[in-house]
Amino acid sequence: MSVNEICKKSLISKSTFYAHFADKYDLLEHFSDKTTSILEEIIRRRFKAMDYQNPFSILDKIANDTVSQNKDIQLLLKLNSPEFQFEKSLQQILYEN
Repeated sequence: MSVNEICKKSLISKSTFYAHFADKYDLLEHFSDKTTSILEEIIRRRFKAMDYQNPFSILDKIANDTVSQNKDIQLLLKLNSPEFQFEKSLQQILYEN
């Protein structure tokens, strides 16, 4: 997808786009960072409040909390490359928590 296509679909001008992002890869990184941050907060909050008698309930609660991010997560998981590793970032968040 080109910057022109992004601008057309977003109903913004190229000057507006470039006022916020260096290029489409900068936009992708920003989108990934924002999504990762949201997921990290959800996961951290849920593990902190975890019911230790039923550890599988935490997975259900995380899944329910991330439903609104589902399309974003699926898109970012499809875009893995050596330079862009959303899945690895998500694994790291889960491992740390």
